[in-house]
Amino acid sequence: QTLQALRGEMRQEFIERNDEIDGVLLCALTRQHGILVGPPGAAKTLMIRGLVQAVYGTDDPSLEPRYFETTLSPFSTPDSLFGMLDPKEFEKGKYRFASCGFLQHAEIAYVDEIFNGNPGIMQATQNIINERVFAEGDRRVRCPLQFVVARINVNPQEGSNLEAFYDRFLLRYHTQYIADGDAFEDFWGNDVEPQVTTRFAEGDLDELRGFVSSVTVGDDVKAAVREIRDRVNRILGTPISDRRWRWCKTLLRAQAVLAGRDTVTMADLLGLQHALWERHEQKPDVLE
Repeated sequence: QTLQALRGEMRQEFIERNDEIDGVLLCALTRQHGILVGPPGAAKTLMIRGLVQAVYGTDDPSLEPRYFETTLSPFSTPDSLFGMLDPKEFEKGKYRFASCGFLQHAEIAYVDEIFNGNPGIMQATQNIINERVFAEGDRRVRCPLQFVVARINVNPQEGSNLEAFYDRFLLRYHTQYIADGDAFEDFWGNDVEPQVTTRFAEGDLDELRGFVSSVTVGDDVKAAVREIRDRVNRILGTPISDRRWRWCKTLLRAQAVLAGRDTVTMADLLGLQHALWERHEQKPDVLE
């Protein structure tokens, strides 16, 4: 009931963002990462903060060390993501960070322009996102990260060294500014920033994730997924990895939970449209 209330409230507060709202909720249910492709200024940060408020019960995410948010640029330095080096530990010959409240200790993170960092930052960020591990000098620290939502302006170019990193983001959404004139008029006439008041109780999210793992997937859905796989592989020209298809099974189960069901139906397969395209121009063919 709380999940449905949160979904409904966010859809009311954030205009023309139904797919993206479902996306951030599915990230929370599956512990998978999501990426929003599109220009800045489309309320993406506010959506993430709304989810954080619902999960952690705070109206100011900056005060909650379990949430981390930043914007990367080619001039970003490691301390902006991982904190400052601990001078006392450094004097002892140990490479340690005084890092409470930074990415390697966060449970939820929002990273704007995630592919803009320099190579050193990108490698450390990839390790956290891919393996939930942070290399700190002579040791590897296990990270509590549940999921990352990131934003980029455009997809990585083919042949770039970012494609493997990009592949770790299961859910992908192409976000644009408000298109409908009436919806824009409602938005423009409202002087109040979107607010999310629904709150999860402690343990609610873990319980919902337990529901996800128990959702039934029938033979009709399995057969449909096989056909979709064959067709999408032809559309893309290169096969989608077995790893991504395994993630998609959890996604379908979470899609059912988001709709209040304990069984995956054929309608849930529409959720795959956000997990199977690589470049936005492929999305219409994948959806079809």
